[in-house]
Amino acid sequence: MCWFQNGSMNWNTLKDWPLFQAAHRVRELWRPMMGWALLTWLASLFILAPVSSVLLSWHLGRGSYDIIGNEDLAAWLFTAQGISYLWILGTLALLVSVIRFSGYFWILEKAIEGRAANLRALFTQVAKRTPRLLRFCGAAVPVGWIALIPLAAALWGIYGFFLGEHDPNYYLAERPPEWTHAILASVAILLLWVGIVGGIGLRLFLALPVYLDEGGSLWGAVRRSHRLTRGCTLQWVGRLAAVLGSWGLLRIALNSLMFALGAITLTWVAELSPFLWPLIFSTALFVAFSFMLDALVGFLGFASLSTTITEGYFRLINKHRPQPQRSASARDPGAARGTARITSWLRPRRLLLAGAVLAGGSVIFSAWFFDHSPPPREVVVSAHRAGPPPAPENTLAALEAAISARADYAEIDVMRTLDGIVVVTHDADLMRQAGVPHRINATRFEDLRAIVKSGPEEIPETERRLETLAAFLERAGDRIGLMIELKYYGPDPELVPAVAEVLAAHQGDTEVILMSLDLAAVNALRKQLPEHRIGYVSTVAVGQVMDLDVDFLALARNRINRSVVLNARERGIELHAWTPNRIDHIADLVQLGVDGLITDYPDRALAVQREINAMSPVERFLLRFRRLLLDSVEDYNPLQELYDDDEERPLEPGYLID
Repeated sequence: MCWFQNGSMNWNTLKDWPLFQAAHRVRELWRPMMGWALLTWLASLFILAPVSSVLLSWHLGRGSYDIIGNEDLAAWLFTAQGISYLWILGTLALLVSVIRFSGYFWILEKAIEGRAANLRALFTQVAKRTPRLLRFCGAAVPVGWIALIPLAAALWGIYGFFLGEHDPNYYLAERPPEWTHAILASVAILLLWVGIVGGIGLRLFLALPVYLDEGGSLWGAVRRSHRLTRGCTLQWVGRLAAVLGSWGLLRIALNSLMFALGAITLTWVAELSPFLWPLIFSTALFVAFSFMLDALVGFLGFASLSTTITEGYFRLINKHRPQPQRSASARDPGAARGTARITSWLRPRRLLLAGAVLAGGSVIFSAWFFDHSPPPREVVVSAHRAGPPPAPENTLAALEAAISARADYAEIDVMRTLDGIVVVTHDADLMRQAGVPHRINATRFEDLRAIVKSGPEEIPETERRLETLAAFLERAGDRIGLMIELKYYGPDPELVPAVAEVLAAHQGDTEVILMSLDLAAVNALRKQLPEHRIGYVSTVAVGQVMDLDVDFLALARNRINRSVVLNARERGIELHAWTPNRIDHIADLVQLGVDGLITDYPDRALAVQREINAMSPVERFLLRFRRLLLDSVEDYNPLQELYDDDEERPLEPGYLID
């Protein structure tokens, strides 16, 4: 009989609430569990992480390239090297969680048997079994891939049937009926897949506990799990969902409370004291306490989930613990003393002392960090896709708008037509911009130049047409620089030579820098145009992009943090962020110290930069922590006068409307 149905669980009483039951058990065993969590964290940090880094770097370096990114990444992942790289990465990542679960499992098993856990013996036990656990993880990763294949194939089929006719940017911007149909079909397929794979997965969910408890082969553990969970699938869903949902809601509530209290407290400190050190001290305390609280909530969640799975397994095999629990430890004084020696420092007084030391260290580090943070530097502002709206993107009208906004560069996209002319446009076709489905690389330029892009009628049609790179160079002159991105929709080995030919023929004073998402094109540009600054546009990558022989990197704004900026500076590489349009995103990046912003609103970026430069150190310090601490405080926003709320509405990807 399934243990959920034996009358031991009453959903109408608090004591039978799944999270309460798991939390009660974790409270009984919190010392050995927390000790094991710390041990696994230290082992992962000092043993597994370095080994994984060396192994993955060595494995990647055996291929033809040290860096694989952007469109090349998808093709590389289906090669033997890419598949094995993902397998190693997935196995090592899963191993960390499996080792942590294994420790909790054996701690609970000893508690059920009436014995106390000895962490030293537990560590030795897990270390001896790590090769078996590694085999388990190595087999689980391909199984997960196999389960994903039907979903991926179905979604790819939906994409090809509904959205394969035009450039993806058209569907993202216009949201035609085909977009809605594709979304509905994808949701239906996803729900069907979750129902089928989730049902099978829940029947096999106990394979790891069986593997740990009974040994044997992995296939034997899978069959044993399937038999144990017969008739219990829905109960498993309810119980696990209750624990996970309760944990998630608790985490959201605590984080919201912490952010609100932090924002109010730090704003009060900033208004009360004219000096910076109280604000630094308060911020350090908040950051340290938030870190500890988040770690504690994470520990409770994982421990509660592990407890729910483990106790469910032991009840299913009719293995019950003796009562009372506390007397069992007294009957095994040697194990109790061993655990006490290892976990005695987890007592509340020592935890408070450790917290005080951490807070003091945070204060010192925060003061050092602030004192050594360079003042805001002048940031190069580039107008995304030639210039700001309402002018149509990648047109001469947009270029003139960028010049009027005093942007440093106009970022433009180039590709070749069927007859080899280098033109300025972004998408593979003109469906989004002009309602015309002609693909650029399959149409002659003379058939494209008559097409007028959508835009305000007051802008002359001659300024809204698709134009050549030569025309942009002529119009830019010495009034604005051009940041040229080479776009590839399929192989085009002649694009780099064609761009080089156009630049060689141009006799103006236009400052030109070049970049591409295609690494082969970047290397070709470096060889053929060494007199120009060359950059790489990175969305996703395997390997260290900072090792590339480039003058600058263009990264998505959400991939840029303090360590990325410092790493780029150490290597002498400029860092340009795309595409920050909101005031707060622009401010964050300026504060981080990026070298350039590629934005749809260059005038807004320049205004933010001027405002930050005019701020006092205290205001800049507050702004630096605004994302975490000041979002909920409506009366403090030093950038409020720069914009209206109406301008901050979300922008459609690819097509921008003011």
